[in-house]
Amino acid sequence: MRTLFKISEDLTALAELLTDVDGDVSLEEQSDALEIWFDELGEERDQKIDNYCALIAEITARADARAAEMKRLSALVATDRVAADQLKERLQVFFSVQGIQKLKTDRYNLTVAKNGGKSPLTVPDAWRNEPATAPEQYHRRVVQLDVDAIRTDLESGQDVSGCRIEERGTHLRIK
Repeated sequence: MRTLFKISEDLTALAELLTDVDGDVSLEEQSDALEIWFDELGEERDQKIDNYCALIAEITARADARAAEMKRLSALVATDRVAADQLKERLQVFFSVQGIQKLKTDRYNLTVAKNGGKSPLTVPDAWRNEPATAPEQYHRRVVQLDVDAIRTDLESGQDVSGCRIEERGTHLRIK
């Protein structure tokens, strides 16, 4: 089966041929032959497009299945990490109770060590929940672009330097 682009080339060539003769296909035999050829191209094109859409549907279904499997595996990863962390915490409690700082086994070297980085910081829960309640000297300013305000100004006819509302793009919907 020919490619969709080859079929498109043939359809374009036919359209150009008809344009060159000003659409005059006066002989009945030529007219009938062109009509049959055009119908065959159309059927071939439609079959090719149908197969193309089937391929898109198959790839989409495979992607959905892989996404579901990834979600399932991610949940298992999270479960394993929680289990490993809890077992490690219990082992550390055991080391603390037994007064063990270091231990060497056949496969592992274990050490109770101080955490690196900055020391933990405790702040009031109210500050964490409502940062505006903390003194202003502890606020961090965050600047965000208000694209909705820009759009509103442009729609009302105001000039906003370097900004414009673009035409919407298109997409192909396959049902």
